[in-house]
Amino acid sequence: MEFNKILMGVSEGRLRNSYYLTERSTDMGTVFGVTVKNDETENSIDGLFEDREEAELFVRMLLKNDVSPIHLFAAADDHIGRLCFEQ
Repeated sequence: MEFNKILMGVSEGRLRNSYYLTERSTDMGTVFGVTVKNDETENSIDGLFEDREEAELFVRMLLKNDVSPIHLFAAADDHIGRLCFEQ
């Protein structure tokens, strides 16, 4: 299975967080996730989205708000929760 990690941006904050869109090919199609890392830590969530546009919007939101790797899971939980209630 193919895996790609695409740099979407680097924050200007003290820790200079880097934000990546990840994409993985599966038997069911391509799924998208996110990786946030800095010199101190790194966290990833693979296969969070099936839609690339939605994944890119999420990564841009993380970058805009300078979300650190340790807060990635909470930010994803909030984001997915909002998507569920909007539908």
